[in-house]
Amino acid sequence: MEVFVGYQFSVGMVSPFLRAGYGSYSFKQVIDSPFHTEDRVDKTQGTVTLAGGLKLLSLTGHFFLAGEVRYVPLKVTPYKVEVDLGGMRFTAGMGLKF
Repeated sequence: MEVFVGYQFSVGMVSPFLRAGYGSYSFKQVIDSPFHTEDRVDKTQGTVTLAGGLKLLSLTGHFFLAGEVRYVPLKVTPYKVEVDLGGMRFTAGMGLKF
């Protein structure tokens, strides 16, 4: 789940946007080892997210294509070693404006 605030402005058929928010991410790890007593990690952690992208409207003005680059800084410590699960996420989509 993610909650964000954003700013979008239109320049003809192109609408650039910026977003900042808070996301909740789940991760799971299963360890198959006779030497480890706790064999499962199943946790959820939240972090701040930053994103930017473009929406391209079609000639009819109702259909659009969108692309977004999002940065998620997410480091977790399921045991004694810190693991970096964050980084850049790239998404693309299409939608209908009504």
